[in-house]
Amino acid sequence: MTLYADQELAALLQDQESQLVERKRSGADRSGIRKNICAFANDLPGTGKPGVIFVGVENDGGCAGIQVDDELLRTLAQIRSDGNILPLPSMTVEKKTIHECDVAAIQVEPAANPPVRYQGRVWVKVGPTVQQATPEEEQRLTERRRSGYSASRAWRKPRTAWVWLWPLMNRAIKAGSSSGNNRLLGLAT
Repeated sequence: MTLYADQELAALLQDQESQLVERKRSGADRSGIRKNICAFANDLPGTGKPGVIFVGVENDGGCAGIQVDDELLRTLAQIRSDGNILPLPSMTVEKKTIHECDVAAIQVEPAANPPVRYQGRVWVKVGPTVQQATPEEEQRLTERRRSGYSASRAWRKPRTAWVWLWPLMNRAIKAGSSSGNNRLLGLAT
């Protein structure tokens, strides 16, 4: 799992809520936290970056002044395996002190096998909001799983189709629009 360094977390905390950042005043809104964990694990935009939920932070980025103790960290960590989010997300829960403010930082890695569901529903981040996925978005996530696509590994995937297809297309384009080349490209004559 690729986690953010403390400096990166500080920068994310100071930025506005986005497809990678969510702020919660306290750990009381467990349903909202679960929806965000699910949405970050689904990584609909395909960023390949972890999403972060800062617990103990006001919506404007100010410190909420809550006590971040072992009980809160255990409660947040147990959200992962309480049976409400399946498949289990890859995540960490840590106490961080950022700009003299104690927060619980939950970092959620994009899932290798989306879609991830909270109580049977697929949730995604759309900008700074969390929304239930449309059937089309759910289909995109399912196709991503079937293809073995991972945004964090996409740059390593071989582009085998283009390796042999590009020279054929290039020759056809250079040769002009003869009927044989049109058939090669699948164009009507």
